[in-house]
Amino acid sequence: MGTNFRFVLKKTYTYSFNGKTFTSGQTLASDYLYDKEFKNIEKFPQKYGDYKNYPEYIALEKISVTVIGKPVTVYVNPNNPTSACLENRFEKEIFLPIFMGLILSSGATYFLYTVFKSLIP
Repeated sequence: MGTNFRFVLKKTYTYSFNGKTFTSGQTLASDYLYDKEFKNIEKFPQKYGDYKNYPEYIALEKISVTVIGKPVTVYVNPNNPTSACLENRFEKEIFLPIFMGLILSSGATYFLYTVFKSLIP
């Protein structure tokens, strides 16, 4: 089944901090760095058959039963209590664009330096 999609649980949770209640949907600490596009399960492409038969969907259904309505640990930014996450880590995929940007900008800087250095007597 070669597909270009994956099933994810879209989480929304409430938490209390300093006597105030907040709501968030952020799972990872890195989620605020880029937008994620989630499509509703009803938009699952019919050409792939019934989504309820996919192992990823079945696994997420089992997980959802164990976590919905249960207490969880929430990591709250004490300086900005509206910012919270469930997992205090960064997704590794965000570092590739940063790394590539550093390499390309360093290369461009070196190239421009050598070009302009040769033009100045």
